[in-house]
Amino acid sequence: MASSGDLFSGRGKKLYALFNNFLKGTSPVKNNQDAEHFLEATDMICRHKTPGIYVESVVSSARGIEVLSGVVRSDLGPSFLAKVMKLLVKHLADPLVKNMNNGGFLQSLLVAILHPPAFWSALLKHHQASGFALDDAETFAWLCLEIVSTKCPELETPFGDVVALMDRKALLQSTLHPVRQVAYRIEKVLSLHSVAAVVNVDHGPGGRHDNDFSDFRAISLFPTADEIRCKEIPFLQRFDDVFDGPRESRAADYLSWLFRLLREDMLAEMREDLAVAWGQKTARRKPFWLGGLSLLGFGEDSGRRHDPLVLRLKCRDGIVFPRLVGRQSRKKFLEDSKSFMRHKATGVICRGDDIVAFGSVVRNIDLLLTQPPTILIKLADVGAMQKTIDSLLKEATCDELRFFVVNTATFAYEPILQRLKEIIEIPLEDALLQPESATTRDEPPASLAPLLRKLERGLEEAKEVDLTSIAKVGKPVRISGAQLECLINGLQSRVGQIQGPPGTGKSFIGALILIIILNFTDYRVLVLSYTNHALDQFLEELMDFGVSTNDIVRLGSKSTPKTDALRLDNQFKNKEYRFSIGVHAMIKKLKAQDADVKGKLAAVGAKLAAAGIDPEDLLAMLELSGDDGPLFWTAFQVPIQEDGFRVVGKNNKPMEPGEILDIWIRGDTSPTVQALVDMMDPQCHRIWEMPVSSRSDLVAQWCSKLRRDQMDEYCDLARLATKIQQQIDSLFDETKRKVFRSKRVIGCTTTAAAMYQSILASAEPDLVLVEEAGEILEAHIVTALGPSVKKLVLIGDHKQLRPKVNSYDLTVEKGDGYNLNVSLFERLIQQGHAYTTLREQHRSHPDISHFTRRLAYEHLQDHPKTSERQKIRGLKGRVIFVHHEHQEDKLSDGGESARGESKKNLFEAKMVLKTVRYLGQQGYKSKNMVVLTPYLGQLSLLKSQLSTTHDPWLDDLDSNNLVQAGLMTEATAQLNKEPLRLSTIDNYQGEESDIVIASLTRSNDSGDIGFMAARERLVVLVSRAREGIVLFGNMNTFIKSKKGGPLWLDFFQALKEKVKDHSKVPCHVKIQKTCERGHKSNVICSATDEGCGQCAREDEKTRRRAAQDLELETLRHERQAAYARQLDKIDDDIDHCERVMAYESEDERQRKQIEDKKAKLKGLQETQKRRRVAESLKKEQLPAKQSMEGSAKDSSSRSPAQQEWEAIRSPGDLVNDALDKLMDLIGLESVKEEFLAVKSNIDTKIRQGVSLSEERLSCSLLGNPGTGRY
Repeated sequence: MASSGDLFSGRGKKLYALFNNFLKGTSPVKNNQDAEHFLEATDMICRHKTPGIYVESVVSSARGIEVLSGVVRSDLGPSFLAKVMKLLVKHLADPLVKNMNNGGFLQSLLVAILHPPAFWSALLKHHQASGFALDDAETFAWLCLEIVSTKCPELETPFGDVVALMDRKALLQSTLHPVRQVAYRIEKVLSLHSVAAVVNVDHGPGGRHDNDFSDFRAISLFPTADEIRCKEIPFLQRFDDVFDGPRESRAADYLSWLFRLLREDMLAEMREDLAVAWGQKTARRKPFWLGGLSLLGFGEDSGRRHDPLVLRLKCRDGIVFPRLVGRQSRKKFLEDSKSFMRHKATGVICRGDDIVAFGSVVRNIDLLLTQPPTILIKLADVGAMQKTIDSLLKEATCDELRFFVVNTATFAYEPILQRLKEIIEIPLEDALLQPESATTRDEPPASLAPLLRKLERGLEEAKEVDLTSIAKVGKPVRISGAQLECLINGLQSRVGQIQGPPGTGKSFIGALILIIILNFTDYRVLVLSYTNHALDQFLEELMDFGVSTNDIVRLGSKSTPKTDALRLDNQFKNKEYRFSIGVHAMIKKLKAQDADVKGKLAAVGAKLAAAGIDPEDLLAMLELSGDDGPLFWTAFQVPIQEDGFRVVGKNNKPMEPGEILDIWIRGDTSPTVQALVDMMDPQCHRIWEMPVSSRSDLVAQWCSKLRRDQMDEYCDLARLATKIQQQIDSLFDETKRKVFRSKRVIGCTTTAAAMYQSILASAEPDLVLVEEAGEILEAHIVTALGPSVKKLVLIGDHKQLRPKVNSYDLTVEKGDGYNLNVSLFERLIQQGHAYTTLREQHRSHPDISHFTRRLAYEHLQDHPKTSERQKIRGLKGRVIFVHHEHQEDKLSDGGESARGESKKNLFEAKMVLKTVRYLGQQGYKSKNMVVLTPYLGQLSLLKSQLSTTHDPWLDDLDSNNLVQAGLMTEATAQLNKEPLRLSTIDNYQGEESDIVIASLTRSNDSGDIGFMAARERLVVLVSRAREGIVLFGNMNTFIKSKKGGPLWLDFFQALKEKVKDHSKVPCHVKIQKTCERGHKSNVICSATDEGCGQCAREDEKTRRRAAQDLELETLRHERQAAYARQLDKIDDDIDHCERVMAYESEDERQRKQIEDKKAKLKGLQETQKRRRVAESLKKEQLPAKQSMEGSAKDSSSRSPAQQEWEAIRSPGDLVNDALDKLMDLIGLESVKEEFLAVKSNIDTKIRQGVSLSEERLSCSLLGNPGTGRY
């Protein structure tokens, strides 16, 4: 008999068949033995296939969940509980199970096992009484971790029990190390979900309005009307409140701090938009609004997928077509002008100055062409739907209801905020939240250790290391110094931080780190970037290093031609990523449920949208309502006649209860009605005696209640439909999860990482590398870290521009301590986390990098090749500042990051135009230049001026900013024509050009330069050019600035020293110069600077002494090296002797072991030989005995053909199973004889040695296909 472990034969095969019958429902689990068989089959399938296949089979089957729930409760004794833990729960702990369907499959099984809590209570009691064995104890600890990690109301009781268990420290004090490790994770999860501590603040969270709670997870992402109206300052934690607070609550405080600040940043811009919409503020761009709204129905009136959160509204105001007559003209306008009623535009439904709900536009051209137009609004959630329906049903004319389109980019905030709510554990928590005490280095994988030793040796010896062979890099690469130090840091540190000043090759080092990780480990890597441009640039760098495109996948719709093949949309449709049969079955089942729910939704939605109330619905409500409802229902029923007669109404048709209700409402008192009332129960008479006015009031109350019931029913169904659709979408995402699990490099932006975290988690990335980390908000990086992350590499520069935020009050520049725009990269450096810096720049000519060094990077070095940059034809210098005193202009509320006014300067715009033309005359192409400016107003003006002679184009960020500021239409924004690039300084960070032309814009007498006072912005500006930079501005304005004056004065001083600030005519005036050491001398202004003579003498004396010191130091190093070499040789000899002795001992042990094994084998062979002889004698005696007993018994019942066959095979014990089975059949004598004849013929030819090559044998069976198959 086969063991139960064999899935394809014997007992295993039967168990597998029984298991499938359980799932199908054809065989119920009747008793404890059936339950044990189910568990045995579970263990067998999980071991021989995978736990994932088992889970998919159970969840997708007709009765799998029900059967599983019954099995675990069939016996609650200790021995059976141990079997459940060992044969079932242990396999559910497989990581693959949790990655399936975003954890949905595992949650379904856990709910089936733990709810109701009978099994859990018995399991907990057993644990408290006697505990578990080693494996079961680990499994129990894992189960406790999943209970506290799973957000599910059905597990509320087990959750409380686990909390009590942790309070008693039962798991923390376990003698088993694996159990304690899991207990530490449980402790972290529980502390993370505790309410954040309130430290050093005058007021705590909660109580200000209906959307203010102590637990940030309870806060709705979108504000409520009360929240917008609330004048109290919201609860916002400061940076010091988090990191100076108690460590026990730091993780919870940290997430609350990130969520509340980021949400407040979103609301700051939204409040501005709403203030403009309500007329409380003015703006250059008028808000778009729709009015005169009334309910038409629900969902899209088309063949698209029905969305229960979509409202179909009639719109009488706001949609105006520009001088277009005829449907076709209006349709063409809508098709060409996608910005008109833009799809997915965020908006808010308001009643007066009160917010009703948030939603977004669903653009449907056919509905917009109706008269009056019909619009589709998708509400944010079911709660928003309920409030909107209530408002629409209450308003008689709906004139007060309006839908305002706001410009807040909520799509950029929503996934990050939602992900912050969902975080269960913070990976690398000690390194990120306690950088002052966390270890900066991690134990690298063993496969990396030899390479790291070589790299460290090269760094210590100050040698150049060739990575081509030792690191398996796809192209020649040699690095040394700071580059080598940064590479080691990125490979060794748990959180590696690499600062890269402009042009130092940050992406190059990042690509090297990834190449080595991919070549020497089995790590999977997630590459993050804030912009698509930076992401594509990095992925292209990887491809240039030889990483196969088959190992890379890119999330997002945007790409370059080179990275387009990497996009997920171009990969997940391949055959190898298709659904499994189980997933197909689940999708089919869920779609059937979805269709049923959508049908009910359509019916309820039609009732809600109807102008009146259906009397039948009103009567149904009265029948089942409390108080006097049933009595009223009775009063409106048709009286039953005992004599067989029926009460009829109009046209002699049988009267219905609805007609009686209508008669009662109208107050009809005709004799016919009176006769009808007389036939009713006497208790109903008082109802018919009510005054008509009272009846109207009562009916109005009934109708209102019925509407509320219908609204509640619709919202309940919508909630259920949304849940089902989410499950369907998650199952469809299984193909994408398969793609991610098959790749080693995953690239995406930080926003995409938050949006697709459930899919990314299935890939279980081990390392996350962040490009341009200095310009990414901390929340964007933290939300991208999954529980599998072991290492984090941050590459950026905290001395350039910080991340962008909308609310200036939350910035570090404001000084209130919130520090929202401090990146994780900068924060860790400020807190003392170790980092390395690249020091050699490969971009700018030394004349340009001189200013970068002076402003921020004193140790920055120039690569020799930068000195070979070509001079700018037609200009005397590489850094030129053109001073003017033409005043700036203001643009009211130009949308400059929600800070009031943008600026423009017409004179500078014209000068930029002339400079571009002049450089073009010198032979420069437009693609060799870029025009930069700090302000959107000036950017718009420059675009207008340059459009006369060039085709200026803007990147996506600048286009979007101009549209929001009302300085450009969306249609124009899409006409991005090369080659001349225009950009704001902020959005050009990370890019470079041969020549930079900058318009600083600011020119006033007060010294107001706004955000140009920031050192980081000036650093970015002067570090973009490779060959030269031309700046236009008012020097006096920048020097007069109170905040930025010292910065710009230093810059202009450096400019004067470098460029001498003179015209082409040499100056012969003698001037007094003071060298850096304070030595004064008189020189001619235009003379070549030969340096200070006194300094030269001092330097010569210093050099002479240094040479002597160097000679002594060199001698010392040589002696030290000789000593080290001698010591190494002795160590090598010792090691050699020890290994020789060890090998000799090992050889002797192996020789003795082989001799013992040979002796044992010989004994076994002799025993086996004796056993075979005995069995042979037994077999020779058995056939004769059986033949004598059986021949007499069966000869009379055998057919002639069968007897002939027995005679043929008896002499030689011929074996032929096929003929045996044929002869055992009843009848078919002719067929049997034919087969025997064929066999006899073949046997004869074989004995005679005749060839069988000419023989053609076949068999055709003829019969009725209705009675058999062939």
